[in-house]
Amino acid sequence: MLGRRVSGVAVAAVLLAGGLTGVAPQHLAHAATPSCDGIAKLMGGTGCKLTADQTLPVVVGPATSPESCSVSYDLYEPVPALPGSAPAILTTNGFGGSKADQAGLGFYFAPQGYVVLAYSGLGFGQSTGCKISLDDPDYDGKAAKQLIDHLATLADVKQDSVGPLVGMVGGSYGGAIQYAAASIDQRIRTIIPIITWNDLAYSLGPNNATPSLVFPDNPPGVLKYQWAELFFASGLTTSTQQPPTIPPSSSPTCGNFLLAVCLAEAESFGLGYPGPMTVATLRHASMVGYGSAAQVHIPTMFLQGEADTLFNLDGAVANYNLIKATGAPVKLVFQSWGHSNSTPRRGEFASSGDPTGLYETGLIQHWFDRYLKGDTSVDTGANVEYYRDYADDGSGTPASIAAAYGKADSYPIGSPLSLYPSADGTLHTDVRTATGGSPSLVNPAGGQPASYSETSAVQNTAPFANIPPMDPPGESVSFTSAPLTAPTNEVGIPTLKLTVNAPVSSNASPAFQPELFTKIYDVAPDGTFALPERLVSPARLGAGQSTVTLTLPGIVHQFRAGHRIQVTIASTDNAYLGSRQPGVITFPINTAAPDVLTLPVDGATGGVPDVAMAGTDLSGPSTPVPNSGAATGSIRAALAVGLLGRHGAVGTAPAPVRRAGSPTRQSPTLSETKPATRARGVPRVAAGRLGRF
Repeated sequence: MLGRRVSGVAVAAVLLAGGLTGVAPQHLAHAATPSCDGIAKLMGGTGCKLTADQTLPVVVGPATSPESCSVSYDLYEPVPALPGSAPAILTTNGFGGSKADQAGLGFYFAPQGYVVLAYSGLGFGQSTGCKISLDDPDYDGKAAKQLIDHLATLADVKQDSVGPLVGMVGGSYGGAIQYAAASIDQRIRTIIPIITWNDLAYSLGPNNATPSLVFPDNPPGVLKYQWAELFFASGLTTSTQQPPTIPPSSSPTCGNFLLAVCLAEAESFGLGYPGPMTVATLRHASMVGYGSAAQVHIPTMFLQGEADTLFNLDGAVANYNLIKATGAPVKLVFQSWGHSNSTPRRGEFASSGDPTGLYETGLIQHWFDRYLKGDTSVDTGANVEYYRDYADDGSGTPASIAAAYGKADSYPIGSPLSLYPSADGTLHTDVRTATGGSPSLVNPAGGQPASYSETSAVQNTAPFANIPPMDPPGESVSFTSAPLTAPTNEVGIPTLKLTVNAPVSSNASPAFQPELFTKIYDVAPDGTFALPERLVSPARLGAGQSTVTLTLPGIVHQFRAGHRIQVTIASTDNAYLGSRQPGVITFPINTAAPDVLTLPVDGATGGVPDVAMAGTDLSGPSTPVPNSGAATGSIRAALAVGLLGRHGAVGTAPAPVRRAGSPTRQSPTLSETKPATRARGVPRVAAGRLGRF
């Protein structure tokens, strides 16, 4: 098992050394050092008072085994403070951060008539006595509830018959806590979760073998081991940064986590998949666990990142569906930035001399003004918004970034486009022109060499940014459309229905069940390609032949005229623990009961001609792949520092290869990536921004 852990721990070590524990952007700030007076002048507000480094004793945990903690917080209040006039905003940090990361939010909202309480989550910053619980309602939820009790004692906090009027905002770890707190405290009137999870068991061990967004655990998911090890190693490191008042763990290797978290980690890597105990622990700390019982039924605005391989758009849509089913007001926003690329677009949510010019800042303020202050004259905009890089001129002006966001009344968006796989490696709009057959792929012994999609969290930094995605020979099957005659805009969550015939193992363990990794490529006329946001869809299947519908990660992407859509199914991926069962997987294609790729398209769907009518050679260029040597060299360099070996293996990664019916793959050109104006990276989070996510 140790070999499997080398890569993830090494990645985590690099991230922690670079200050990436929060995996967050630089957010709202009006200057290098925010202040109440500065924000007040910009916003035309009054002033504010900061009372820093306060502590509140809390009791958390199950009733049968309570634990005492001390929560560290900062309080931002408007000046002058009028009795009972100010709704309260409760906010906390992302994983690895502290209350200091929320200073920008406090300095921004207090002069506008809000009391802001920013605190360090359990196990982080100067909050002492309790450990990291993954935002479990019994721990972090109860701590938040007692902080609201404290807000109720403040003279300037507005109250009604229920208690203080409280809203919450925060991202990632600071987003999921909002569900936990709202599920047990009705004094929370509205929440704004940003880049966070619906089902933590899915986010760390996804199984996308379902047409719905209620993800199965039988068979269990595929361990997203790079991300899982990153956060586990981050929690271990956090414990070494805490003051000595934190009591020692009951386990010498559990760091600052609750023991249940460490047991879940050990179970997952020991079994090779997330076991029942792991799933139960993670779902107890997930919206899917308590939100599905309609325990969270308040106005909610979700902001989820398109560039996020940890908490993808699918999770936000699942949460959106839960809140919408309760009848509460709900808004869904697909923003550009997430855990995989934490730099917002210009004018979207970055540092600025004028906070009023930031698009998402306006969304947050309008939401709180409407649902926390109760100002019914405030327009919160369309129910669904989605950032489109292809509609952004990069200038960062308010008009430009507003135009870059598409608008819709509800989700799903647009119309479905159906494409039918053919045994010759093509995709057809007319199923009658597809042909039957049984293309196949191999799952190699030991899962190596593996397909490469990304190195989680650091893909946009050197040397990883120059490494293209690639699939070793024989380990994938692809189906490619004809060149598009018009731009086709995909917005939302695709699905792929296909028939699979997988080998039967003599070992009954799910670790020996077949796995598939499905992804959609954008192939340019010259054969260069892009894997939008490096997103893949893992699935674990039962043995034998079955028809399965795979849910793919949601994306917002424009396939340009002349480009081709390609769906690829691989047996391995370097960011995940693979199946231990080698063998051949076939995909019997029967045009009488066709397989189908369904893409949600915003706008016209007629830009995809049928392959049979296009008369286009889809074999792709036959020349060697440009830059493949450079790419392989970059991979060798990464392997040398232990960052890419999926099972601790070190070796030369394969160069991209051409398969029958698919174009040659190479690193995408600038025209195939995000505009050059977008800084792709994962910087250290500066204190005094809106928050570390």
